[in-house]
Amino acid sequence: GRLGDAGRAVKLMTTANPQLAKKIAEDLEKENRRRQEITLNTVEDCFYQIQENSNFKNEKAIILHEKNWHHGVVGIVASKVKESYNKPTIIISFDENGNGRGSCRSISGFDMHAALGKCSELLTGFGGHPMAAGLSIEKMNMKSFYSKFQKIVDESIYLDQLIPCLKVDSKLKVREINSRFLKFLKSMSPYGPGNMRPKFLSKKVNLKGMPRIIGKNSDTLKFSVQDNRSVYDAIGFNMVEKYEYLLSGEPVDMIFEIGENEWNGKKSIQLEIKDIKPGDQNYA
Repeated sequence: GRLGDAGRAVKLMTTANPQLAKKIAEDLEKENRRRQEITLNTVEDCFYQIQENSNFKNEKAIILHEKNWHHGVVGIVASKVKESYNKPTIIISFDENGNGRGSCRSISGFDMHAALGKCSELLTGFGGHPMAAGLSIEKMNMKSFYSKFQKIVDESIYLDQLIPCLKVDSKLKVREINSRFLKFLKSMSPYGPGNMRPKFLSKKVNLKGMPRIIGKNSDTLKFSVQDNRSVYDAIGFNMVEKYEYLLSGEPVDMIFEIGENEWNGKKSIQLEIKDIKPGDQNYA
């Protein structure tokens, strides 16, 4: 539904016509692959903007905007950026007429909806709750909104609230991951504030093959892990500083979410890395 008509999913489940069902399923699969590609490109665009912002370390919130980012993925992108930097995050896409639509994600202790309310005179509209919200804004108000929102955050958040903290839901061996476990995780969706995707810790994980640095900004890690006969691809966005841990070839400890990747029509389990440490360093 993020890129197209969500009603097609209803038709897929209710139609008695097998040919129509097959056509809808193929269209949805194609659209899902396109969504994944658009999301990846937008995430990389955001990380690049952050790297180019010389004042980033002094700002307690992340506000990024661009013309023609797909508004159907800005929510996913905002979540990924917020998870990477642990700062309140707003991602806005503007159309050709200067009308912007944005998604907002917050951190514990900061009421995003209330903060937007304090900027309401600069917004066309907004709604949501303390941890996640949406907004609409005209381009001519962007500079004023940026300044005012950063001021609100600066006055509301202490620096120690911005220290990243990863909550691990469970320890898990790589060999315990399989398609049945992925199906179980999917059954607990939809994920979001109040029902976050579970994070797992695997210790002393063996690498397979050579790790790679990918992405148009060369800041994403791609590598494979192995536990007995179980081998899975892993990806870590904006984690190039962890590359040296992988190059040593020694086992690593890692925190990750379990996702799914699709390539050339084939789906496979993919570990979405949130942190990596050498295997001889313990997580607190």
